[in-house]
Amino acid sequence: MATINDVWSAFDKGEHQWTGCDWPTHYGSADLDLNGMLSSEADKAADHWRAIAADEVAYGEVTTEAEDCLVQVARQLRLSRAVALVGRNHESHSEVCGKMARLVCAETLAREWEFASHWLEEIESDALWAEDEAQRAVAGAEAGDWDGAWEHACRACSIESGYHHPRPWRHLKQVMKGMCRRERMAALPPAPKAQ
Repeated sequence: MATINDVWSAFDKGEHQWTGCDWPTHYGSADLDLNGMLSSEADKAADHWRAIAADEVAYGEVTTEAEDCLVQVARQLRLSRAVALVGRNHESHSEVCGKMARLVCAETLAREWEFASHWLEEIESDALWAEDEAQRAVAGAEAGDWDGAWEHACRACSIESGYHHPRPWRHLKQVMKGMCRRERMAALPPAPKAQ
């Protein structure tokens, strides 16, 4: 039979287990993998691409990885004429040529990262909300408000159900269900004695 210690244990196991996007993604037209990324990191990426789009970053300062992103976006935008193979033999790589094409591609990436940042903020907010509901469930259980505890545990599970794994509050809900059932049984009047 579940006890308040089981409620505390279930909360401790779930606490801080879900804080944001913790699954592989293919977000947006740039196919971004945001797994483990914070919204603040996506903001920085958007700022970086905005600086490139504003021509504040010199051509020679763009990393190979960033250039690959520009090439990918140019191809998605069907700017294939702007993509050229530069270099010789084994040292060659693709680049986006032409200032306007580079700026358009960088602006597209800035917008993608900005949208990703907003999406990550929503996930982080929902993770905090679910954890808050789980805390309220525990507080309700400690106060003997089993209906309230059950409601908050269900809400925590409902919030996390719209996302991928892990689902840290599922176990808390199961424990609460057992506790609520036990408390309801204890509140029933005793059965009349057979005569």
